[in-house]
Amino acid sequence: MQLGTTFIAGPATFPCCTAGSGIVVQPIDNISSRATVLRVIPNPFGDYIQVNYQIDEGVDNVNLTMTDISGKIVKNIPINSKDKGEYQVEVKTNDLSNGVYFIQYQSNGKTVTQKIIKANKN
Repeated sequence: MQLGTTFIAGPATFPCCTAGSGIVVQPIDNISSRATVLRVIPNPFGDYIQVNYQIDEGVDNVNLTMTDISGKIVKNIPINSKDKGEYQVEVKTNDLSNGVYFIQYQSNGKTVTQKIIKANKN
């Protein structure tokens, strides 16, 4: 996908998540033309994060994982839609301790990693 390309998705549902999983996937409407492949907000985060990601044409495999500082996978974030576009996933993180984490996006040999920090006030 070229920089400046915007994909606007209509209403859709994704049967990827079971009730109580804490993960909600939905298309993003009105994306800025400066959107990046991976963006996580807020950062630092508390009880949830929103992961915005882009899927290019011809994608065979998409993975989103969250690891702790030691590299241990703490969350596998399911991606069932492989259609071209930009999406967001909301992930509950209230079960994680304060600290440094990494979100990793992998698609067709492309890997993008973003460092995020959990800093809940107690």
